[in-house]
Amino acid sequence: MRDALVAKILEHLEKIETPLEAGLQEMKKFLRHLEDHHALVDLVAGCFLQDPETRQTLLETANLTERLRLLCHKISEISQKNTD
Repeated sequence: MRDALVAKILEHLEKIETPLEAGLQEMKKFLRHLEDHHALVDLVAGCFLQDPETRQTLLETANLTERLRLLCHKISEISQKNTD
């Protein structure tokens, strides 16, 4: 389940474009090889989520599966906006 959520998060990240594309590509490459899913949530939230309340909620959520679900939902919203 967790690996599927991580794969979905990484899939959504591929759809996100920013002016800092070169740095973003390096970050995506790094995230693909990151085995610590808690660290992945923290890094993606810090880099891609602008809402401090959402980031705080992610930090306060102890259950890894719930953290991944919430992050997947938020990253999905961002990637949807990027493709509209």
